[in-house]
Amino acid sequence: MATDRRSVISRYALLWLGLPFIGILNGTIRELFYTNALGELFAHQLSSFIAVLLISVYVWILEGRCWSIVVFWTAAAPFIVYRVRE
Repeated sequence: MATDRRSVISRYALLWLGLPFIGILNGTIRELFYTNALGELFAHQLSSFIAVLLISVYVWILEGRCWSIVVFWTAAAPFIVYRVRE
């Protein structure tokens, strides 16, 4: 039982190592390509949406599952709340 737990922890620790690279890549692409064209606020909103999608694909490829409704709401909720409050 302890070996299985260590195996699971090791697997998820390795999965987490890729996440900072996704974040850095996403931020770099945002700053280089579309912040000037879209403006700061919209570029951050779009970048957040893209980050959620990239992380979802990454987890789905490595883990084989993804909670698509949770991922969609995480990506869409800030934009929806911002538009409703306007």
